[in-house]
Amino acid sequence: MYLAVCSIAMPRSAALLLLAGALLAVVSMSHCWSYKGNIWHNSILLEHASGVFHMQSRHGRYKLDYKAARAVCKYEDARIATLKELRKAQKIGLHQCAAGWLAGRRVAYPVIKPSKNCGFGKVGMVNYGIRLNRSELWDTYCYRKEDIQCGGNYRDQQRTFTSPDYPGYRNGQTCQWFIHVPIEKRIRLRFKDFNLEPDHYCESDYVEVHDSYDDAFGFLGRFCSDDKPPTITSTGEDTGKHVI
Repeated sequence: MYLAVCSIAMPRSAALLLLAGALLAVVSMSHCWSYKGNIWHNSILLEHASGVFHMQSRHGRYKLDYKAARAVCKYEDARIATLKELRKAQKIGLHQCAAGWLAGRRVAYPVIKPSKNCGFGKVGMVNYGIRLNRSELWDTYCYRKEDIQCGGNYRDQQRTFTSPDYPGYRNGQTCQWFIHVPIEKRIRLRFKDFNLEPDHYCESDYVEVHDSYDDAFGFLGRFCSDDKPPTITSTGEDTGKHVI
């Protein structure tokens, strides 16, 4: 069985946002939650926020020994990720039910949506520890620093932020902002200025607002062109981490 709920764009965006509370802001991002083999994946979602991304062999899943894993990351102009970097990515929402090599011959994977086939029913890191046999076959997690130049994690009661080079904006850039508040709090998101490249169908340059990590149920809206979005208030139904 395969089910996918996706939003995809060629990233270009600019917005001046005033936030009170906790939301995750995703500006012009390509992402997708998919359901395959009783397992949820969001390997593209949030990768640019953390700098960490999942890779597998072109021949399929679990075909990389440790040497090949490092080579794959190098080919992507990246390096093999550390356990600390993968853990940080998981904390801001990266979910990938595929064990992969990490620096120091470690193997692990991040879990947001646990199930009987993923994460042993628990949210967090599944850590297989240091592997003595470098010839074991897994996937890998890579880290590319330049992917984290736009976005951030905020816990302020109020914050104003803009896309880089505001009021202009760069080609091919994905930005994500994660804003956290206590469970009982709500978020109010107000756009002070909004002017993107004209796009009648909102398929190229856009801003998406989500109220949870679940793209299927937490989606609040997609906005584009120069139509300034209305003030948006979070539902408060998630666990204190909200998604724009």
